[in-house]
Amino acid sequence: KTHCGQMHQRVPCPYCGCTYTQKASMERHQRQHTGERPYVCPLCPRAYTRKENLHMHMSRSHP
Repeated sequence: KTHCGQMHQRVPCPYCGCTYTQKASMERHQRQHTGERPYVCPLCPRAYTRKENLHMHMSRSHP
């Protein structure tokens, strides 16, 4: 049970059926299927599926 007394429900990926306890995790996973890359570098054409990867790119490629 969660702190609010509700049971965790698993959210399925509509593409492959993998399930996640958090909708945000499933949405990140879903980008593998759709090819969506919403995090675009403002200094070059690179784009990423995760914000963390964009931050890593920025620190390594554009210090």
